[in-house]
Amino acid sequence: MKKLIYLIVLALILGLVLTGCLLSNVGQVPATEQSGITYLTKHTADAPQVIELLAGQTEKVGEVKIWNDESFLYVKYIITVPDWCLTETHLHVASELNLIPHTKKGNLIPGQFDYSECYEPCVTEYTYEIELDWAPCKEVYIAAHAVVVKYGTVCVDFEEYSEYDTVSTVSTLAGDVNFYMTDYSGMTDSFGLLNINVGDTVALIHTADLFPVVAEEQTKDPDHNYIDPSMQNIVGFTVGGTYEDDWVRLDPQNTGAGGKLLTDPPDVTQQYPFWEHAYSNFQAILMDFTQINMPKSVSFAGVDLDWNEVWYILYFDMNDTLIHIAIEGPPSGQSGDGVAFPISYSNPDIDKIVIWGNMNGGTPGKVGFAIDNICLEAVIQEETAWADGTRFTEHFTEQGNWGMYSTYEVQGSEQVLTNIGAENGMNDWMHTADVVRSINERDQSAGWVYPRSDNYFFDMTGSSVSSGAEAFMSQTVNVEEYDGCPFTAGVWIQTELWPDSEKTDILDNDYGELIVTFLDGVGDPLGSYSTGLIGNPVEGSPTTNGKQYANFELTGENIPIGAVEAIYKLKGYLIQGSYINVFYDDLYFWVGTF
Repeated sequence: MKKLIYLIVLALILGLVLTGCLLSNVGQVPATEQSGITYLTKHTADAPQVIELLAGQTEKVGEVKIWNDESFLYVKYIITVPDWCLTETHLHVASELNLIPHTKKGNLIPGQFDYSECYEPCVTEYTYEIELDWAPCKEVYIAAHAVVVKYGTVCVDFEEYSEYDTVSTVSTLAGDVNFYMTDYSGMTDSFGLLNINVGDTVALIHTADLFPVVAEEQTKDPDHNYIDPSMQNIVGFTVGGTYEDDWVRLDPQNTGAGGKLLTDPPDVTQQYPFWEHAYSNFQAILMDFTQINMPKSVSFAGVDLDWNEVWYILYFDMNDTLIHIAIEGPPSGQSGDGVAFPISYSNPDIDKIVIWGNMNGGTPGKVGFAIDNICLEAVIQEETAWADGTRFTEHFTEQGNWGMYSTYEVQGSEQVLTNIGAENGMNDWMHTADVVRSINERDQSAGWVYPRSDNYFFDMTGSSVSSGAEAFMSQTVNVEEYDGCPFTAGVWIQTELWPDSEKTDILDNDYGELIVTFLDGVGDPLGSYSTGLIGNPVEGSPTTNGKQYANFELTGENIPIGAVEAIYKLKGYLIQGSYINVFYDDLYFWVGTF
């Protein structure tokens, strides 16, 4: 046995030297009941290629994951940092770098990329599924661009105002909040009850020259009358029983309300002493978030001032369509003077909020209310982001934008042989005429031979041959698009154990060989691989049902650069008798990553 192993190894070494083949691994795989080869990829959804997603060139906000299966290439954007999300993505995949859209100066043009999406509301992940149009091992160039935003909380209070001020616009890090009064009479019936529904659209018109005002904790001049022009913005409430007290008496749910509050303007038709301070012409406070960058939630404190108000809080989208209704305030018939209540709502469609009060005892159109600590969750930062890689403008003399690209090697493997199990006769195969054939069973002197799988196998006993003869079968395949790919070629073989001999060594019986040769465009060889001499001498038997085949295969790290064709050749060698007792089934020649 040691001598046999030595001879096989020597034959392999000589084969490598004489043919100039590339480094390869040759091995025998234990026979199993498996037919065919499992399709595998290195990068999968569970083990993708991962690239950092950088915002503003340096800040990591997420990742871009890339993988493929047999049918699709997947590029997945994932935000991994809290408060950030995607509003746009642009993706381009090209077989050549210069096919990524760019200007003459080398600036990438995301707007011209093949794939793009916008998200409203923003999202934290998105996956592109691109039909796979590239062979295994093909290197593709990927430019993955995004627009990302960061959410934060911005709040508005009114401590910088005085009781003499109206409030129209307050600036925040997320944009301006605008305040004005609007007529709500069209939203109620004659009893002041709401008569519109979610989905209705109304005209939210600014009542000319009328804005909310600020109420301080103590009215500065409780003895003035509303007709005095210098005092027209001053309002008073009845907290604690006196008209001059404008303060938050109770804050049981910790809204933080207090100090100066925003309220409706005074009714200048009323005279001293303060009586029904609220504006009596059905005017509601309107908070306008049109200039806020992508708000998705709002919260504020509502303060019950004057007399047991119930508040209608109506939320509208950018088209002034009602999207939500909330009714807040103390339970009917209960006093809530000076009590703060938390109010909040989350919806990325919020654009405006209309608020008015209705005495739960029932006088419509003449009820005051106040609000404080308006907080919005909205975008406070917006950045361009790219999947980290090589700066595209490095290939140009002038430095432009910081757009980047990365490379990805398409994963997977492809079977390049056809008619691998003799199911189609000898189609696609060149072979020794009359000797090599496709059959479904063979009655040998040592027993029966059957297919390893399906219904047919390749047989080299078609006709008698002279002593020392060889037979072959070969198939030429195109490998031009697989430059640099690893490959695995193999075969399942059964050879006959001579009945008058107990010698089970391969070389004491008829045996075979697998040879793969790569050719360039003019047919010159670039390298050759061989399994060496192979066989599996056994006695055939109906009970084995094709399970006596042995698997031999060879692998190469790279198909030679410049290879256009490959010849997959199987040979059979006669040792004794007149027939080459070599049988093959389930041939394979896989190229790609495994």
